[in-house]
Amino acid sequence: MKKAVFVSLVLVFILLGCGTPREATIGVGNEGALKILCNPSDAEVFIDGVSMGETNRYDGKPGYIKLSSGTHKIEIKKEGYAPYSRDVYASHSLQTIEVTLRALE
Repeated sequence: MKKAVFVSLVLVFILLGCGTPREATIGVGNEGALKILCNPSDAEVFIDGVSMGETNRYDGKPGYIKLSSGTHKIEIKKEGYAPYSRDVYASHSLQTIEVTLRALE
């Protein structure tokens, strides 16, 4: 009986460890991560002037942008829309940027 209780407790602790939010496991060592939620979702994202592709690749489903620790310039652009730009400090965590680009008239 004691062995069954012990095994049950071990399984509970293992399962609780598996329930750690993904955000808590991103940004180990000297890096951080960036999740981008953008409308329109096919806008192009630039990190420090380098194109990283469409923002929908970095919405958390499927992935994130991993960044070295420090300040990075984030730009989001799409033809026919006003560009978005901001500086982000990356460090040991997952940050989320939510952007709605403004259509140009």
